[in-house]
Amino acid sequence: MENDKPSKKVIAFGEVLLRFSPPERSTILNTASMDIHVGGAELNVCCALSSLGLDSSILTFLPDNPLGHKALSFIRHASIDTSRVRMSKRGRMGAYFLEVGASPRVSRVIYDRKDSSFSQEKLEHIDWSRELRGFSHFHTTGITPALSASALAAIVKAATTSSEMGISSSFDINYRSQLWGVDEARDALMKLAQLFDHLIVPRFELKRIFSLKIDEPEQSALELLKRFDLTTVAVTSRHEIMPGIMKWSAFAVDSTGAYPSVERSAIVLDPIGAGDAFCAGYIKGLIEKDLNIGLKTGCALAATKITLKGDALVCHAEELEDITESSDGPIINR
Repeated sequence: MENDKPSKKVIAFGEVLLRFSPPERSTILNTASMDIHVGGAELNVCCALSSLGLDSSILTFLPDNPLGHKALSFIRHASIDTSRVRMSKRGRMGAYFLEVGASPRVSRVIYDRKDSSFSQEKLEHIDWSRELRGFSHFHTTGITPALSASALAAIVKAATTSSEMGISSSFDINYRSQLWGVDEARDALMKLAQLFDHLIVPRFELKRIFSLKIDEPEQSALELLKRFDLTTVAVTSRHEIMPGIMKWSAFAVDSTGAYPSVERSAIVLDPIGAGDAFCAGYIKGLIEKDLNIGLKTGCALAATKITLKGDALVCHAEELEDITESSDGPIINR
């Protein structure tokens, strides 16, 4: 089946969460208030795509209560298509708590997403041939299949239908140890990887999930490309140069070989969402059929995201273009 309405529009599938964070890098034990942000890996990708000026939509389920409507309002504000957001009478709003660390304290996440509306839905019944119509790219992450057997089944069906409709697809490994054990995750993620066109893998997951060498990442990426018959594999890496400053880098491989690594450094105000921002930039490159653009844009977006509070990158397209094209710029634009 061919996609009967070719476009450059991206659809993502995953759970939307509320995030609660103590202000000013404080801890839960030492705060009397919390900042509230709306996020979730797939939604974060859509926000960054929208900031780039690309059309995006998210298929998700929110509780039909004030918390769910707060999330819906944020999605609309980010200029993301909400036509595939379902308000549910079942379940609750998924949430998590984040303490943003300050050296020597590390950042810490506590999940509170059991019995959420998304995890309670019978997602395997989604009609993907209808939901994917009009899109050119489908994206999801390894967080979503950890939420329920139903979510895992839905992703299998979505990826298979995408292929049948001629829609490209990307999968960000995004393993979360608090959601499932590594053995269970490895089994599911390796099965899912072979259903997608494009795989995005944090460097340390080359070993943990795929049992490949992290000291030879290009060779490992080429092995994944061959093993799962993928179109491209992108490998991301981050490390702290010094307290509060992070270097983000990524390279990619396809059937022609490897694309050189791109690096960007940034001051870390908020560590969440950099990988999702990278995915958005990389998807832009996939849509434009230029992996160099994808790597360059993705790394620029990842670096920009960690300078901003909240899960999602919401920014003006012109500002992102300036950041992408220049690693250094004026302290004040005036």
